[in-house]
Amino acid sequence: MTYAKLRQAYASEALMVWIIGHRGLFVLCRELERSLKLMEHAILSRDDGATARQFQRLSSITRACAVAFKVAGHMTADEYDNMVVKPMIEADEAFTGLWARDHSSMLQQLRSTFSQLKGFEAERAAVKLITAVMVKQHERICERFAKGRPSLNRQARSGMAANDQDGYQLLRDRFGPRHVDSVG
Repeated sequence: MTYAKLRQAYASEALMVWIIGHRGLFVLCRELERSLKLMEHAILSRDDGATARQFQRLSSITRACAVAFKVAGHMTADEYDNMVVKPMIEADEAFTGLWARDHSSMLQQLRSTFSQLKGFEAERAAVKLITAVMVKQHERICERFAKGRPSLNRQARSGMAANDQDGYQLLRDRFGPRHVDSVG
């Protein structure tokens, strides 16, 4: 009943866009992790054909992640504050946006897979470029909506609470480059 009241009170295009964009991102993160596991298996099996197929799949999914960030952020800063942050905090004050653990395990798999890869330099460079574009889309969302503003990650244990200047800088200066460098 509580969530039904919140949905009714905050039924807005901005909130729906934010939710749909994030649902898409969570599915895509799971598929990225799956593709990375399949790629790692192909690498360990020395199956270059399967490794090449997973590079293609990984590229497509990473491009889709960049698009999902654009979808999720298709609103004004005022809509973000009033139509996105407010109902999330009212639903649960402790909400951090970190409830989905698939993101951290996907990053661990990224490091594991690419640390074992030998060769495929052109494919690796292409995925690294696409990953950099996707990370920049994430940074763009944080800079546009959360830098110095209320954020869904305001209580994040990661130290990267987006409403904190230092937290945003960690995302931009440490997390993003480490994510991209894991591919290279």
